[in-house]
Amino acid sequence: MENQNTTASDPLAPAANRAPAGDMKQCGIGMPVSRRARLSTGVKLFLILVLALLPLAIIAVLATKQISRLADDERDQLIAEAIVQSGERLQDALQGDQQKLNGILSNLIQGTTAAEACKNLGLIVDDRKFPRYAIVALAGSSPRANCISNNMPKDIRVRLMLALDSGPSNTPIILPEQRSLLIKTSGALDTHQIIAYYPAEALLAMAAPGSEIPASSLQLADASNVLRITEIPKRLERFQHKKQGKYIAAPQQVLGMNFGLTIARQLPNSPEFIALILPAITILAAAFIAWYVADRLLIRPVVALRQNVSEYEPGEELSPLSKMPNAAAEIEQLGDAFRDMSVNVSEDKSALAEALVHQKLLTREVHHRVKNNVQVISSLIRIHARGASSAEEEQAFAFMQRRVDALAVVQRNHFAEVEDNEGISLRTLANELIASLRTNARDGSIAHTIKSDIANLAICQDIGVPVAFLITEIAELSIKIDPDAVITIAAIADDQDEDAALLSITSPALTNNDELQALLGHGVERILTGLSRQLRSPLDFDAATGGYSIRVCRLKGSNNLT
Repeated sequence: MENQNTTASDPLAPAANRAPAGDMKQCGIGMPVSRRARLSTGVKLFLILVLALLPLAIIAVLATKQISRLADDERDQLIAEAIVQSGERLQDALQGDQQKLNGILSNLIQGTTAAEACKNLGLIVDDRKFPRYAIVALAGSSPRANCISNNMPKDIRVRLMLALDSGPSNTPIILPEQRSLLIKTSGALDTHQIIAYYPAEALLAMAAPGSEIPASSLQLADASNVLRITEIPKRLERFQHKKQGKYIAAPQQVLGMNFGLTIARQLPNSPEFIALILPAITILAAAFIAWYVADRLLIRPVVALRQNVSEYEPGEELSPLSKMPNAAAEIEQLGDAFRDMSVNVSEDKSALAEALVHQKLLTREVHHRVKNNVQVISSLIRIHARGASSAEEEQAFAFMQRRVDALAVVQRNHFAEVEDNEGISLRTLANELIASLRTNARDGSIAHTIKSDIANLAICQDIGVPVAFLITEIAELSIKIDPDAVITIAAIADDQDEDAALLSITSPALTNNDELQALLGHGVERILTGLSRQLRSPLDFDAATGGYSIRVCRLKGSNNLT
């Protein structure tokens, strides 16, 4: 059974003796084949490389994100500094405009006419496109506008009159829908007011935020309104809705208004995205390249070599391994070594086959000569027995004759064993011994009956001689005591031991009596004991039935011999 299991799992065993791969439920020392073991070596190698390099990829991605985060923080710091500078420029520009407007209002108080004031205001702002302005004279409950810039929007002109009662002087008024800013400046006597109009474009030009500020929403805000000087581009509005924006405020206010901007945090651009996924791509590429190299250099050549070896039959020559341009030289050398080994095995097998044929011829000749020699000895004993002068001499010659015949029987059966390789048939051996005993008794000096009840069992030659001598000695013992007693020789397979058979020789003459004890005391018992030792089993005697029994070794599976 051990040899059979080894053959079934050996990839170098003959193809006819190997079990199919689907039938192999166990391997090694009996552990079940797991799903992981069914993966090819290439897949295992790729997975191992990916798992081994995965921590490095995670570290690289985290490091890239950290670098990006640090870059964002540094950019936010630069933007905050730019916002501070922009807020200072906007504050200075608005305060400068207010000083100029206060000067014109002072001239009005000192007697300058409204026409001259409007002319002076035009000269002041002539070099600038903005702000647009209006001088309003307050006369009782019906104020009127002395002069209004020609390019003032109509909806803003309506708001000018509403702005008169919207708060104290120098207070900015945010118009979020018109994205503009109104600043009302009043004189000391409140007889005239100048309202300056700043659209978002003017405020942006005055703040001059610079190119370091990204796409964002620049804002001025008071307690209730927000003026968006710049709008976030529509392509980035979705990031603002997803709360990916960030608000950066200037530390100081502009005319009491908060100044700052909201940056739209967009998704990483192409370079940033490539930098983020580059570590993972690099590791996957490294794993793939390693797998590809190992597959082409090692795995495929080894699979081809294994297929070539699995098809090998002992005695044949391995076919040369197909050339692979990228195969490792060591594997090619291993394939050549296997082929050289198969050539040597084929030559050795041929030599062994020739030697076996020669050995069989020699063995057959030896057995033939031994059989002839035993037959010569038997014939000589018969010739000398005819010239015996007394009954004692005849009994002595008969004693020797039966033992030589037993040896001849064993020799003939052993020669058959060598030819058929099935062992010595115990039934045939016993029947030939019985025939020999009956032949030696044809002179009429003894008349006995021998029966046999032997199963189809086979024994080896090394115990064939002691078994034959044991049967002969016990039969001889029974014949000496009572020639007419029936001798029964039986053999059956042992139910408790598949490698043993139970041999028994029974005769009424062998029941316990004085003559039996006398014969046993004259050396027969010593002979029987020696034969049982050669059979490596104790010889049991049943005095009540007159039977001897012993366990003898038999060939496995010999109960079905024909």
